[in-house]
Amino acid sequence: MANGLLERARQAAAEYEKLNLSRTAVFWAEKAVCLSNGAFEDIYCLANALYRDAQYRRTIHVLERDSHLELHLSCRYLGALCDVAQKDYESAIEKLEAEATATESYSLNVRAPTSKCNTLLSPEDEKFYAGRQAQAQAAACCLRGIAYQEMLNMNVARNCYVEALRLDPLCYEAWDRLTGNSVIGEASERDVCNLALGLLRGEFSDDDFKSLKFLYDMRLVCKCQLSDQLSPPAALKNSSDVVACQALQCYTKYDVHAALDCSNRVMERDPLHPFCMLVHLACLVALEKKNELFILAHEAVQDFPEQASSWYAIGCYYLTVSEFEKARLHFSKATSLDPNFGQAWLAFGHAFSADGIHDQANTCYFSAMKVMPGCHYPLVTVALYHSMNHDPVLARKYLKEARELAPKDGIVCHERGTLAYQQGNYRKALEFFMEALDVCDKSVQDKVSSSSWEPLLNNIGHCYRRLKDYDSALAFHHRALALDCSKASTHTSIGFIYALRGSFDKAIEHFHKALGLNRQDIIAVDMLEKMANCLAEDESFLEGLLCEKAGDDQETAAAAAGVNCSLDLDAVRGDMDMLASVSKPIDSDVKYLPEHGLQQAFATPNVRGGNVAYGGTPMIMAPFGAAAASTPAYLYHRATPSSRGGLSFDGSLPSPSTAGTHDDGMDLD
Repeated sequence: MANGLLERARQAAAEYEKLNLSRTAVFWAEKAVCLSNGAFEDIYCLANALYRDAQYRRTIHVLERDSHLELHLSCRYLGALCDVAQKDYESAIEKLEAEATATESYSLNVRAPTSKCNTLLSPEDEKFYAGRQAQAQAAACCLRGIAYQEMLNMNVARNCYVEALRLDPLCYEAWDRLTGNSVIGEASERDVCNLALGLLRGEFSDDDFKSLKFLYDMRLVCKCQLSDQLSPPAALKNSSDVVACQALQCYTKYDVHAALDCSNRVMERDPLHPFCMLVHLACLVALEKKNELFILAHEAVQDFPEQASSWYAIGCYYLTVSEFEKARLHFSKATSLDPNFGQAWLAFGHAFSADGIHDQANTCYFSAMKVMPGCHYPLVTVALYHSMNHDPVLARKYLKEARELAPKDGIVCHERGTLAYQQGNYRKALEFFMEALDVCDKSVQDKVSSSSWEPLLNNIGHCYRRLKDYDSALAFHHRALALDCSKASTHTSIGFIYALRGSFDKAIEHFHKALGLNRQDIIAVDMLEKMANCLAEDESFLEGLLCEKAGDDQETAAAAAGVNCSLDLDAVRGDMDMLASVSKPIDSDVKYLPEHGLQQAFATPNVRGGNVAYGGTPMIMAPFGAAAASTPAYLYHRATPSSRGGLSFDGSLPSPSTAGTHDDGMDLD
């Protein structure tokens, strides 16, 4: 009778656990423990049911009886899961780590397993995990990596993830965290990918292996600007993960419209897909679709108020409509909920930078560097900060590190060109700008067509003007004008070159167009006024202006012309240099975007790698994020927070509570 009841209790516990009726499963599992006099199988079943019911402390207490935690990997793993759920990461590491090798490290290139985890299997484990021993050990290593990552120890976390892939190449969580959070650089990601695929070769048919190889490669290919378009196997072309990677690849290539089309396909089928949601956010911000962004952020915070990505979405909306203080409040909430959210740290820095709070912005950028050591975007933002503070040595240092991580990235090349230009090395600057243009041309194939690259073309024009190649300078300024005809600075640049060449009619025409677009264009106003004054005094002003070509100074030119010329060419030259520096690399309204889902390292306002100057400070976002656009505030109804932490649709987006957020004035490091 007892045995019959025992089997029935075990069966009921298992069945109701599958049906997610945790309380019922706990009840019958506890009875099975009593009937079997504490059999390991029943104790583990009870602990697992308690874990599913979120009774974490009670789970650990059950496992600690009779020293099960010390004897069995399965119990240590379940106990560590409870510790991670309670954010007790040190305890989780203690359960999973072998004491003798706790501080050792190992290379990414070592192919033989050299586990640092305490993953020895007891006889009971061997029976329990029959046929799944490698998966159990890989899961333990991966969980240990998660604990280290939450403690911001990225080097050890990386080693744990690599070890998990050695033990079981199908442990996708380890691969996702390595690539998604940019824990390692592109070269190391490729090495780990080859390691995993090498271990799997021979276990699948040729066709299946090709599909498997695509699934691993797609996370690498979608982040490379010069990669070929993803071509998934027919059976996988409708996978949400595959289409999301296609969206990211389009975004990486600065084709925001195509990226939005792909992300829309995923969001229609799976509106809560974490990886795609961040790409979708970035596209909406880049294209200034404020209504869609508002609705998405509203729904996210209503459905998932406990997730950092929901508050990040609200911050992106406020950043887009230039309400920077509110944006900081929500980015602070996002980084409090998830300190490893690199995209949120980048966006947090942009929100500070937009209000001219540059030191706090730089602190946020350094925080992004800590959590995304394999991503070059934080390095570029820090380099721009030092460049703005006239520290070219440190700026060059960080740009060099960024280039090592992403040697073919157009933004890095462009920022190096800007730094060289500011130091007066115009030929070197031109080389960097042309390299960036070549990368962009290859990435989009049909040549630069996005207005995001307008500053690059204008900067090339400034270099040619400085080198006195006025024909080439005009050609690139006109190309920039074709991409974005709404920039007053482009018309001013063209007008200045025409003035240098003596074509006053064309110069005046472009200065007037610049003023039509921006009445506050000081350079255009100054040029028109002084040209009119000089021409009214003597038409020989032309000779004085053209003396710049021969390298003569203004006084010599005026003396040769015999007039009292009031045009200060040196001052105008300085104004034009200011124009060039304002057009920092990819300085467009479309900023970069961040990466993968909440756990991925792509996600931050602005379309991939773009940067903009708010309050004098350039802004850069990382892949997988939303872009920070400079746009007028959008009119929305006032809102009332709902009981769930969201808001009813008759108002504005919700505000996080002050608890657990960063104060704007405090050190965020």
